[in-house]
Amino acid sequence: MTRKKLTEVQFYFENVEDGAIPGNIIEDMQFDGLHVERYQHFERGDIIFNKVLIADNFLIKLDYELANKCFTNCNEPMGERLSDFNDIVDIVLCFEDGTQERIGFPWVGSSEDNNEYQRSGLEVNKSFDRNDFSELDPMLVEDIKESEKNDRFLNRKMLTVYVDKEN
Repeated sequence: MTRKKLTEVQFYFENVEDGAIPGNIIEDMQFDGLHVERYQHFERGDIIFNKVLIADNFLIKLDYELANKCFTNCNEPMGERLSDFNDIVDIVLCFEDGTQERIGFPWVGSSEDNNEYQRSGLEVNKSFDRNDFSELDPMLVEDIKESEKNDRFLNRKMLTVYVDKEN
């Protein structure tokens, strides 16, 4: 297993707009169905062979308000950009050691500007309902309270973006 510290995620959109968010505003990020696609193209007498990493499914959950403090190259707040449009083409994960990993996503749609596989939603991370604690094991209740005390995303408006080839 390789473990790397994520410093930034760069987003590239269908309309050639791009922007980045810092890794520390991300609560969760998941990839499923990662695979390598190979392709080639002809350029000035050379055949260029390329490999691209593709994720069939992607989820990212991030602090919406902090994302809006970051801007695209068109000066649009990143939180709004990610929630208002469904057109992420690929992302680049940037790591503390200087390495990067580009990951592309599947695309389907009746227009070039909207990926029907992508959707997003906003919600507020709320604490557990204290009325439910009476039904739980006291040790579990203590674990939940400790977890909430250390949760820097609690009571924050969170944006979840999905790219899901399965649905």
